[in-house]
Amino acid sequence: MASPVYLYTGNMNPKTISLKTPSATGDLLDHKRLLLLLLFGVLIALGLVVTKTVWQPGSAANQAISAQTLADKYGVKVNLVAVTAAGGLVDLRMQILNAEKAKQLFQDTGDIPTLQVQGHKGALIAPEDSGKQLLNTLEDGNNVFLMYPNVSHAVRPSKPVTIVFGDVALEPIAAQ
Repeated sequence: MASPVYLYTGNMNPKTISLKTPSATGDLLDHKRLLLLLLFGVLIALGLVVTKTVWQPGSAANQAISAQTLADKYGVKVNLVAVTAAGGLVDLRMQILNAEKAKQLFQDTGDIPTLQVQGHKGALIAPEDSGKQLLNTLEDGNNVFLMYPNVSHAVRPSKPVTIVFGDVALEPIAAQ
């Protein structure tokens, strides 16, 4: 059997030195904290893997459609994809031509279009609160203005950008 470990918990006066053994509950708390920290790390890693899922060009679910098909079938017209704010943001402007058709693309706040840039891994994603704005503007003739952080300055003027609406991808548009 191992001998107990003593911790000094008093001052330097030899008459008042007191020694205590560490409690087993303290060790148990340290193990619980370590386990929670490990679990938290695994959850973060899993979240990163899920959010880094990249659209694969040419896959059956993501065949690019023309701007005319987007307008005719889904009631949405893209007016502008442009770099702004000294290159730090991408401005996406769309017009809702037919709100009923547009609801095929925008059913809830998570249906915000993403931007795919040729030669850049991943996608540019608009801030979460953009979904509420988008749903509030689903009326015939309304304009939608979305701003995306231009991560690593992926979008540059004249660079092709593909706008992805869930499983529907618009053919590349040259950014301005």
